[in-house]
Amino acid sequence: IKGTSCIITTGSKPLADRLLKAQWAQHVRLTTAGIRSEGYPNSPMGAVALARQAMLDAQWYHQAWQAYQRDTSLEQPEVCDALDVLSQQLRSNELFVFDGLNELFVLRADDFAREFQLNYLVRGSGREYLRLDAIAKMKRPILVPVNFPKAPNVSTSDQATQTDLGDLMHWELAPENPARLSKAGVTMALTSFGLRDPAEFVSSVRRAIERGLPAEEALSAITTTPAKLLGVDELVGTIHPGKWANLIVTDKELWDKDVKIHETWVQGDRFPWETESNAVIDGTWRLDLQNIPGKPAALWLEVRDSKKRVAATLRSERDKKKEESENKAGDEETKSADSSPQEASSEAPAETKESNEKTQEDDSKSEKKSGTQLVKIDDIRWQDRQLVGRFKIKQVIQETDGIGQLTLTLLANGNDQQRMVGRIAWSDGSVSIVQAVFDTELSMQDSESDKTQEKSEEQKDGANDDKKDKDDNGNSSAEKSEKITPVLSSVRYPLTAVGLGSTSDAPRKVMFRNATVWTCGAAGILENCDVLVEDGIIKGVGKALELPADAQLIDATGLHLSPGIIDCHSHMATDGGVNESGQAVTAEVRIGDFIDCNDISIYRQLAGGVTAANILHGSANPIGGQNQVIKLRWGALPNEMKMIEAPSGIKFALGENVKRSNAGMRSGPVRYPASRMGVEQILRDQFAAALDYEKSWREWEQTGNGLPPRRDLQSEAILEIIRGQRWVHCHSYRQDEILAFLRVLEDYKIRVGSLQHILEGYKVAEVLASHGAMASSFSDWWAYKFEVFDAIPHNGALMQQQGIVVSFNSDDDELARHLNHEAAKAIKYGGVKPEEALKFVTLNPAKQLRID
Repeated sequence: IKGTSCIITTGSKPLADRLLKAQWAQHVRLTTAGIRSEGYPNSPMGAVALARQAMLDAQWYHQAWQAYQRDTSLEQPEVCDALDVLSQQLRSNELFVFDGLNELFVLRADDFAREFQLNYLVRGSGREYLRLDAIAKMKRPILVPVNFPKAPNVSTSDQATQTDLGDLMHWELAPENPARLSKAGVTMALTSFGLRDPAEFVSSVRRAIERGLPAEEALSAITTTPAKLLGVDELVGTIHPGKWANLIVTDKELWDKDVKIHETWVQGDRFPWETESNAVIDGTWRLDLQNIPGKPAALWLEVRDSKKRVAATLRSERDKKKEESENKAGDEETKSADSSPQEASSEAPAETKESNEKTQEDDSKSEKKSGTQLVKIDDIRWQDRQLVGRFKIKQVIQETDGIGQLTLTLLANGNDQQRMVGRIAWSDGSVSIVQAVFDTELSMQDSESDKTQEKSEEQKDGANDDKKDKDDNGNSSAEKSEKITPVLSSVRYPLTAVGLGSTSDAPRKVMFRNATVWTCGAAGILENCDVLVEDGIIKGVGKALELPADAQLIDATGLHLSPGIIDCHSHMATDGGVNESGQAVTAEVRIGDFIDCNDISIYRQLAGGVTAANILHGSANPIGGQNQVIKLRWGALPNEMKMIEAPSGIKFALGENVKRSNAGMRSGPVRYPASRMGVEQILRDQFAAALDYEKSWREWEQTGNGLPPRRDLQSEAILEIIRGQRWVHCHSYRQDEILAFLRVLEDYKIRVGSLQHILEGYKVAEVLASHGAMASSFSDWWAYKFEVFDAIPHNGALMQQQGIVVSFNSDDDELARHLNHEAAKAIKYGGVKPEEALKFVTLNPAKQLRID
């Protein structure tokens, strides 16, 4: 396979063994899901930040070594084989493979790949149909799995209630994913990835064909397309002179439900599958067990191998032939007794007769208790001449609980009778060695019996053909079976009960007539006022406005109209957590990389009037990640929700959360800083380091001497803070920390954007006003932890009286649904005027986010 680059992966096999083999692509996983991590990164957004930095480091590595080779008097760069390989991959435009864990990860992979102009494809999840238009626009190949979900369990009312409607809709729609991708023109290769048993691959593809995927396109998706993606289409993928003889020989068309594969050819080597191991496994086997007290000496195993699906049952204790013989003898005995009862009575003494009757009664009881019932073998597997399965011991040995494990290996077939050897592991720890012999006579009897039963069932079914074979429309059952299963659900965006069936455009012009308008501006509250909106922009506010001919008119008489609510501190719509706590400073991490447009909180908060929100990183770090301001647009894509007009921001944090030894982490060593004074010092260290970083770049750009500086995304983000290009939103509570933090910022001529929570802001309000800080607080939260014991509900009103721009935020998905009520608390606690209180959740947070 062409290419010499490595694959980024995990596993127990030594990495050197992997690198020695020629690999064809670079594997990129933009999440930590499924990977245990106690260090950095421990969040999906941290994983993206690390991958982004690695790409930049690879570019720098090549430039640094080029500079050194031109002038060996320079300091030699460090040798790093990983960056060397990655650099070669980037420069030679080799293929990258991204894990698309769901439809949103596919779009994130595209964003990342375009950022670095990568040649890539995506391994999909089977959910691509949920954002089909956007994924089709990527014009990139996708490896499409066919591991369609099993039907959710809704057998009881409780289970049905607990089953999410989205899961039901996905179960119904998932088999159509390949067909929808094909129809949208997406290049795809079907993969068995995710299937519990790869043998289910063909049947799963067949299911996709039944749900609309053209058969010829399905064949291309497992032959020619993957060959082209691997760059080996000149060798494999089609039957053509000069190509490798990689072939499949079947008795019917590959997608026929009754198809049987006879042979597989790999580069001319023939592998026939109608082997004797498959031919003889079907039938009845006598199992002779090693003599162990309390365990049976013999069992009968009945195996049914049909269409590659193996089923097996155990018949405990009784010899099947002996049982049939006894039944036959019993019938004759009964017949004889019925015909000549006096003769039987006269020939047998009374004692013998009583004894025989008692024996027959005991035999009858024994037969019921002996285990003549069939015991099903569960979790059965027949592969590589080995049969493995489990059974309930209680059904074989009375009053014995637990699970038995059966393992049998088919011996090579010579001239002798077919045999298997193996063992049965019992739940008490003992093991019975097993010798199994194939019983040809009983197997033939079973086969004839099965045929007779099948014929009888066919005749029975045939008797009602006239009634069953026609539906209400006169269609035969054969015609019905050929029809594609109807789909009841349509794709919704997102796939929930309240998802949108379509993303239709809003009207261009809307007139609200005769509303009570709360302007939140100098005009105050206007009665019987009109508002004209055109293309999302307010075009007019006043009385008796002229109605454009093409405008939609909304009679707002008796209704109130106000600006949309803005939440200045939210953690909704994030995918994979809000904290990257792997290290104390994570300024390179971006919330915007993982906006979750499927979060139901968007829908619920829209219903509460929220139209914009500041999505913040968590408070696990003194310097956390970059925030993302979004417009709440239900059904839109993540990038469509981002408010590009909002300036960049970042989350800082003070207090208990960041000074704890394991802030944001469940385990791990003590992490610096572990004290409040350590928090202050780390801020000064990072600001100083950022200035040194800027100095090194300035000197190199001016002189060109030395090695090129390495781009450091963390330092760049902090440098943007110093330059006033990135707005700080700082988690804070206590007055002493607030004062210390402001003094550090003033030393570096930085003005804070907003102090979040700031529950002791009323104590230092004049200092906040002097600095120019704005405050985004809770309305009435206090005493929920030690450092907020001095919080009071009048905090917001007291800061407002000092001229501070105050907002009330939610920090909670539920609270955000009624921020209007939170604003009303400023009226109750502090006597703020209603029109000013409304600004606490409209105009003031807009100012704090610099979008006013």
